[in-house]
Amino acid sequence: MRVRGFVATGFALALAPAAAAAQEESSEAGSPFSYEAEATFNSDYRYRGVSLTGRQPGVQANVTASHASGLYGDAAVSTMAESDGGARSELGFSLGYAIERFGLSFDGYGTWYAYPGDSALNFVEAGVEISRSEDPVKPRFRPSVTLSYAPAGQDALENEDNFYASARVEYGISGGFSIGAQAGYEDGAFDLRDSGGKWDWEAGLSYEAGALTLGLAYIDSNAQVPDPRGRSLADATLVASVTIALESAQ
Repeated sequence: MRVRGFVATGFALALAPAAAAAQEESSEAGSPFSYEAEATFNSDYRYRGVSLTGRQPGVQANVTASHASGLYGDAAVSTMAESDGGARSELGFSLGYAIERFGLSFDGYGTWYAYPGDSALNFVEAGVEISRSEDPVKPRFRPSVTLSYAPAGQDALENEDNFYASARVEYGISGGFSIGAQAGYEDGAFDLRDSGGKWDWEAGLSYEAGALTLGLAYIDSNAQVPDPRGRSLADATLVASVTIALESAQ
């Protein structure tokens, strides 16, 4: 799932285990293809610590098609605050490859972000996520790291590239509850600071019951991003979310 930002607080749902599970399900069903659809409603759409919805509620949705080989494609859409050029939504189109080796999940991907009405914001980013593979016996503790890079020369970045790294840990308690924490560092065109990079961090709780996941996360950063009313778009906040996910194998 390559929707830009954290869908359902960033703890309950991550692509690498989902892709691996999809591959297993499709193999069992006798088909090499599987599909997943997901929709999230949250009180504030935070991307790397910064609100993209002007501190207002947001909606994200995405569809992923996976092949048993590990190849997958993903299309995502999100609402956002209106940009200077008039864009009010963000689209993300990804191609990736996810495999499991040595007890780890490896997920490499490339994503094109598009903003209808404001093409000057469009950019391409590549990334890799490495996480501990799902353990069917003890699926509680799952650490992961993610590295992302957007090259310079694009309209949204001009002459500066952008690098982002994050580390996350998730721990399943019992009865569908999970806790998690994440810290990230960004340096380049999108770090929103005059000097030095931007740090963001979050911690939260989620509850999963079948296709439904409820989340509550504390999110903060060291960036100063005022909105037109002078309110910060990157200060500490609590974000509540509801995610509905459906999977099918044919």
